[in-house]
Amino acid sequence: MPRIHRPSPPPSPASVDSVTPAAPARPAEPAAVDRFSPGAAGAPAIETIFTPGDAAKKAELALLDEIIAARKADRRTLGASENPYRIEYAIYNMTDPEVIGRLIEAARAGVKVQVLIDANQIGPHKPHNTVVNELTSAGFTHAESHKGLSAEERRDLQVIEIDMPGEGLFHFKSRYFAFPEASGRLKETLLTGSHNPQSSAHKNDESLHKITEPALIKKYVEAYRALRDGQPVRNEWSDGAAVNVLFTAPSTQGPKPVDKIFELIDQERELVFLTVFSLRNLESSRGEKLVDKLIAAKERGVPVVVVTDRKSSDGVGPDGAPSAHDADPTDELLERAGIPVYEYTNKAGPRTAMHLKSAVFGLTDMKVVTDTGNWTAATMGSGGASRGKNAESILFVDSGRYDGNATGRVYLAEFLRVMRKYADQNAGTGKPDVERLISELQASPGWPEVKVSFDLMARAMSGREVYLTGPHPALAGRDGAPGLKLDTDPGTAAFRARADVELPLGTRLEYRFARRDDSGRVEHTPGESAILVVEPTGSRADALTVGGEVG
Repeated sequence: MPRIHRPSPPPSPASVDSVTPAAPARPAEPAAVDRFSPGAAGAPAIETIFTPGDAAKKAELALLDEIIAARKADRRTLGASENPYRIEYAIYNMTDPEVIGRLIEAARAGVKVQVLIDANQIGPHKPHNTVVNELTSAGFTHAESHKGLSAEERRDLQVIEIDMPGEGLFHFKSRYFAFPEASGRLKETLLTGSHNPQSSAHKNDESLHKITEPALIKKYVEAYRALRDGQPVRNEWSDGAAVNVLFTAPSTQGPKPVDKIFELIDQERELVFLTVFSLRNLESSRGEKLVDKLIAAKERGVPVVVVTDRKSSDGVGPDGAPSAHDADPTDELLERAGIPVYEYTNKAGPRTAMHLKSAVFGLTDMKVVTDTGNWTAATMGSGGASRGKNAESILFVDSGRYDGNATGRVYLAEFLRVMRKYADQNAGTGKPDVERLISELQASPGWPEVKVSFDLMARAMSGREVYLTGPHPALAGRDGAPGLKLDTDPGTAAFRARADVELPLGTRLEYRFARRDDSGRVEHTPGESAILVVEPTGSRADALTVGGEVG
């Protein structure tokens, strides 16, 4: 039997009525559709956030604050089994003090909180991982293993260590939030991705997905509870759905992610970009190998480019010394076949990484593979009936059907950003120059264009014309003009100047402003040229607005 710790429970929220209402029913799974519907107010049902930066952490804290505020505003007493205010965390590791603090606050406010965490991350051998001590000190009940627990204990214990068989990892990163809105509707949101709630995660290259689609959330919640309860995880794949998720674990049943990934490679005719922290020569159920699949794609004319983490691929640390990762030949096999492989080291901290686990397929009908799972045998198994040792999730987005390639363009832009961020590490390696490679790729048929709108306040004397100038062909002037003329209405000393230009996604645009007076004299604005990287922002994947002033 597992050791169970039951500290004194945290104090109940103050000023509550002694009423236990029935919890609202969880929405039934909708019928299969070709495309997930947008969320409230037109928000996407899957919103992707990338790091470095604080946006992912802010999104997580905002969801925690939202459910805490909702529970505090509800003055009812709710029994544990009926409580609709729920937070369920499935986490490989958690060290961020603000997130831990919010979970404690939520439990004290009356939210039913449960945290599943990888057992290998807890113990004297990992003294920096103090999350279990912090939670149990705050009154959370705790089991050192999920094995041997009763159904009631699995349901009600607040911290459960997941003890994967063999050397497997509980590598889930899902966070589920549910609470009743004023209308009585149960609001559900799920976070998942490569991003752990760790103190240094904002320095990594990571992804975090905010999901509001009930049918997709249901699959993650079912996998969470199956792994907690020691039951098989059942994978289902719908060819009629624009978004599918597949899970990995020794007991997983149904389709295997590696087989679906190989199908995407086989059918691709336009582009394959991989940005994967730990990349190995995967083997399908039929014994096919990833390296062979990528070489075959290249040989039929498909541009294939790979970005991976050097610590994982070569088994070295930031200082060049051996790391805990084993060296692996997958990158060398690809490079020998003429496939560019960029191995990068994130030097922002001692435990930072290029930690993305994503792939982009195609341009006309883009598809994205992403989420928590590394491309390793430990995750996806190795041939035949073999299943992976790790518990992970792999998200498949048919972006062309789902959102008109918006998600695909966002991931394409992130791929180019990572390439450029670490480009200086290519010096002396003989790898293709990043800017030259990007320019060549942008010439590919079907490469997405972005409408860039310059909307500026021009502070100039009446009668002057305003131009954008720079080395890019899109800024070339016509009929002797010094650059791209902005539409103006120069009735006063300060007026609007506007221009639209279509540019390939990922373009690095160097530009300056120039003014031409009635005599034809051209005057460039002082200072260095500005640099604009043309990439999607916010919810728009095909448009970008540049504001500001030109003096």
